[in-house]
Amino acid sequence: MARSDPERFVVGLGNPGARYRMTRHNIGFQVAARLIDRHRLPSGTKRFLGRYVAGRIAGVSVGILTPETFMNASGRSVVALLSAFPERTVSDLIVIHDDIDLPFGAVKVKTEGGHGGHNGLRSIIAETGRNDFIRLRAGIGRPAHGSVTDFVLGTYDPEERIVLPTYLDALADVVEALLTEPVERVMNRFHGKNLALPHLSGERKA
Repeated sequence: MARSDPERFVVGLGNPGARYRMTRHNIGFQVAARLIDRHRLPSGTKRFLGRYVAGRIAGVSVGILTPETFMNASGRSVVALLSAFPERTVSDLIVIHDDIDLPFGAVKVKTEGGHGGHNGLRSIIAETGRNDFIRLRAGIGRPAHGSVTDFVLGTYDPEERIVLPTYLDALADVVEALLTEPVERVMNRFHGKNLALPHLSGERKA
């Protein structure tokens, strides 16, 4: 491995373009942006069918990728990334994605398994032929009524927008922990926790 090559990759999933920037489906992009801002990393370049930033986080050499292929083709961007670093593998990925099966603010870390209906994960697994990568599942909740597609492609509601900065900061903390600690320890620490609490109202906590 070249000295400047990343040790790990953080992949934030989402859709490109201003219309999707603050949608629930783009929480992976939003966490990636928070990490870049927090660590004052360079703005990055268009590479690997996405936006790519390289730098150091918590002493670890990291590449941050936000695919610009649209969610359903995220795997093409990931394959392009891994092809450029042949000593790195799918297991070196930390993939951040929205999860409608978790309440807004809840988080779970998973190390392998299926795609759970998430098209970004589906594409990564299909394109790489592997599923042994870390997933940071960021809960966005389910709609009380109406289309799930409209919900995930919609913007956060007013109360969610108030606590969103706290939630994104906490998700960035989880990524940093995954870069520096054994994954099992991180899984146990955050299992079942809601990172937006106690900032949500009592109604939303339930």
